Amino acid sequence: KNYIKFINKKKSIMEMYINNFPEISNFKRFTDKSLNNFANIDLIIQLFPKAKFINCVRNPKENAIAIFKNNFDTLPWSLNIKSILKYMDEYFKLINHYKKKYKERIYTLDHKNLVCDKENTSKKLFEFLGIKWKPEFLDIHKKKFTTGTSSKRQIKKKISKSFLNKYTDYYKNLDQFKKYYNWLN
Repeated sequence: KNYIKFINKKKSIMEMYINNFPEISNFKRFTDKSLNNFANIDLIIQLFPKAKFINCVRNPKENAIAIFKNNFDTLPWSLNIKSILKYMDEYFKLINHYKKKYKERIYTLDHKNLVCDKENTSKKLFEFLGIKWKPEFLDIHKKKFTTGTSSKRQIKKKISKSFLNKYTDYYKNLDQFKKYYNWLN
């Protein structure tokens, strides 16, 4: 019974990719920034055996507040701080498990490192991906492309420090949760 559920889930995910990204087979690589991908790493690897994962990390306080302020109405866990923090805690536990299980497939990219040292950080990322790095990669904001993510305006701008410590005025709202989540300290 569980095997049939798994096969159906696997089939529905493949159908979702084919239906939403019909041109996927035309590309050697593609990126899916879905916030829930971390929970399906085992399945994604079965569907895409060469899959690699870029685990982008950021100050957890900044992340929690940014998620809350973005109002992701399609993600029920993102509608209040308590649920966001619980979800983030589950993410931390699961991603740590997967980073041990799939060391060679998961690259952790620290947002602050990328912003403060664009060239060296991006070179390491491209090395992980097996892509030859070129200086023009730092000028991605000059390219014409479309994206449907909440960061669509951000990625059309130069990499900047403007999102580092953007929400420090709101940190005090998280203090009441520090006793439950060590990563908030």
